[in-house]
Amino acid sequence: MIQKNHTKLLISVLLLLAISSIWLAGCSSEVSDSPEVARIGDKVLRADEISATLDELGLNASDAGTRATFIGAWVDRQLLLYAAKDRNLDHDREILEKVATLHEELMINKLYDLEEKSTIPSEGEIIKYWNDHTGEFTRTSTEVKLVMILVSSRNMGWQVRNMLDQSRSGLDIMGTYEAVEVDSTGWLDIGHLPGSVLRNTKSLRVNDPSLPFQMETGQWAVLKLMKRAHAGDTRSVEEVSDDIRRRLIAEKHSHSMIDLLASLRQEARRKGIVAFSIPGDPSVALLEEFHSTYDSVEITEESDSLNAGRSASIEEINEE
Repeated sequence: MIQKNHTKLLISVLLLLAISSIWLAGCSSEVSDSPEVARIGDKVLRADEISATLDELGLNASDAGTRATFIGAWVDRQLLLYAAKDRNLDHDREILEKVATLHEELMINKLYDLEEKSTIPSEGEIIKYWNDHTGEFTRTSTEVKLVMILVSSRNMGWQVRNMLDQSRSGLDIMGTYEAVEVDSTGWLDIGHLPGSVLRNTKSLRVNDPSLPFQMETGQWAVLKLMKRAHAGDTRSVEEVSDDIRRRLIAEKHSHSMIDLLASLRQEARRKGIVAFSIPGDPSVALLEEFHSTYDSVEITEESDSLNAGRSASIEEINEE
């Protein structure tokens, strides 16, 4: 029952998140001959829109319960919008200002997407970054990887331990005993382990199973120590590759944006579309620098053509 309710909640959340995109799709000027499923005022939900969204979310579009959940969420959203418009909130100044700001941000983000070069780091780049920054990936405490097997009794724990002694896998154990749960952990800081788990882990050698023991909850368990790493050890590149990949993507994104802005500044200066009115205040040094960059240099079509075909750096623009 808990699993079923959890699944239903997850589906509901996914569908609610998707409603905005379906609402926009419903605003299309294209005429659809798909059957009308629901209508709130002038907003219409059609069968093909439901199927397309559920398919995109990886949900079963033919499941009646899932479709009903989606339709209910769509109707609730439209009722809320209908009530908001009935109170003239679609003309609310604060909302319109936020919409305008959001529109600007979306346009800027779209421009970034159009201009940005490929930012997916190669495996070679990830390994090079790891080699150049190993000091950033040092463990600060002892960590372990475990196989945790929960059993219904001490006797069953001994049977499971015997299977582990014979190098039987977790799948073998689950296939033999229905009343067991097997979980392979990632790296765990031993300082965060429950006391019973810590006590039974400390004395183990790698690949050794523990004796059956009771956890604080009263649950019987057997452990197998898969790996142990100590404070001061460097994390492997496999452990930190996702983190490195995110860092490299952020760096590439930043460099791409610098190049784009440098090119836009150069173009704006050439066209004379930027002007500043700077007060005599030393705290606006940055704006004064921009002012001198744009206004103190005479740019002609001839001199600008020398830079055609490449993006100038910020340093080049400021030096000019």
